[in-house]
Amino acid sequence: ALVQLVLSAMSAWMLILALHPHRHRTVQEEQVQAPSPDADTDGHVTVYNRTLTESMALSILSAISEVVLEQKAYLDPHLTLQDVADRTGYNRTYVASLFKTELGGFFNYINTQRLAYVESYRRDHPEASLSEAIAEAGFSSRTTYYSIKSRLKEEA
Repeated sequence: ALVQLVLSAMSAWMLILALHPHRHRTVQEEQVQAPSPDADTDGHVTVYNRTLTESMALSILSAISEVVLEQKAYLDPHLTLQDVADRTGYNRTYVASLFKTELGGFFNYINTQRLAYVESYRRDHPEASLSEAIAEAGFSSRTTYYSIKSRLKEEA
């Protein structure tokens, strides 16, 4: 039994070494933070050590706009960044980076759209209660709505 325990421990240790997510990086690479996306003079955008052409970045932004605004994905209360990336067909990292640099961040952008929807819903449906408009916009509760509304108002 002791031999099997030692063999199991060695096997687990070897798996940890083999499957470690940063096993190919050097110590200096791990200490360097991922750079923020910047446009260079050649019309390329650098996103997490990868370069996107400006036309590719615009294409991704267009796909994000199509999914979020035109298909009204922001009305889904369980919408995630991964959902948007899957629906656009682009890499999650690129989508997240463009949300952050161009649109102010995923949650801020989605919640801004939801807040605007509450206002337009109330204009279009004057008989509807605020709770109904909040639920239609994808907010999980009135508390969430008020919290996000005050936070976004402070940031503006």
